[in-house]
Amino acid sequence: MEFTIDLPKGRDGKRRQMRRRGFKTEKLAERAEREARTQFGTVEASRSRERRSDTSTARSRRP
Repeated sequence: MEFTIDLPKGRDGKRRQMRRRGFKTEKLAERAEREARTQFGTVEASRSRERRSDTSTARSRRP
């Protein structure tokens, strides 16, 4: 399981992302993602977040 979130732009104006992989369960990945979002404030989910392993997520996709 993994997650990727878009962080606020850097000082140089470039896009930044945080990607974490290797979680044994989806629940652990979601917990780590929530903690990262709390640490960085409100950040958007990256499109690659939807490509977590072959399991479906409980959340619905945002338009």
